[in-house]
Amino acid sequence: KFRHNVTGLGSNDTHFFVTEGTNILHVLDEKFQETTQLRIIYDDHPIGQLTELEYVRGRIWANHYTRNEILVINPEDGQVEAFIDLSQFNQIPTPQCCACHAPVASGIAFDPEDDLLLISGKYWRFIYKIRVA
Repeated sequence: KFRHNVTGLGSNDTHFFVTEGTNILHVLDEKFQETTQLRIIYDDHPIGQLTELEYVRGRIWANHYTRNEILVINPEDGQVEAFIDLSQFNQIPTPQCCACHAPVASGIAFDPEDDLLLISGKYWRFIYKIRVA
């Protein structure tokens, strides 16, 4: 059994990808047995605080918690290939938001039929549909 504090889970046709919010992604088979680990790296530096994973166009897309960005990760070597800036989407917080809770990106979903990414956030008023080239 996989016994970890999971903050994000994504999958492709053969594997599950799991994050605990660190710079390590656990790769699991269909029986949830860990087969390998990916160290998430950009410019020779580890990138942590990963949450919410989605497998899109052959890449792992991960929410970079508190940074309002999505990382596009190569599933073969863990290298971050791109950053998607989400800072423009969290300008209008919900009434429940207070000074101690900043609105930050926290949700990713991919709609392959319309080729759209749906993003949401803690204390965001809206869910946004965006097209990423």
